[in-house]
Amino acid sequence: MTLLELYKVDLKTVSNIFHEGRLLVEQVDERAPIGLNMPPIAGALNWTRGLLERVKEPFEKLDTVSASIKEREEYKDICKLYSSLKRNLQEFEDNKIKQWVEGVSENTAEQLEKYLLIREETPLAAEGFVQVNFDPILKALLREVKYLQLLDLDIPDTAEALYTKVNVYRK
Repeated sequence: MTLLELYKVDLKTVSNIFHEGRLLVEQVDERAPIGLNMPPIAGALNWTRGLLERVKEPFEKLDTVSASIKEREEYKDICKLYSSLKRNLQEFEDNKIKQWVEGVSENTAEQLEKYLLIREETPLAAEGFVQVNFDPILKALLREVKYLQLLDLDIPDTAEALYTKVNVYRK
């Protein structure tokens, strides 16, 4: 019984962490629980997966304990809490992926149509310096693809095609 109560407290703690951090992640707040080196979408997905791993392993171990525990009301409450938390985490992950995929299709084609090199116009000279016109949106997209591949997620074809040329763009 003590084990069930402790796990229930942990489930509630993780649920609170998720609900508080979710608002920060959606607002892209600097206090969001995302690694500093990770892009926003991949960082959010990594964070939710970490929360799920925190509660998943103990639940699986509880599931293998005696059958008499499974008949108790406390265990049934834990199952409800766990499934609710798991569903919330999955919905959040699905929404983040959907949001990112929609942004990829909107921004990629438009940004790739621009000239890669442009001349900087200065008032003193007719022709200024040449500068790289590689949009920050494309840089962010390439970082997201890199990290999403590390998370073994499906990448849209347009983003994957762009990422195959990452070394060319880097040069």
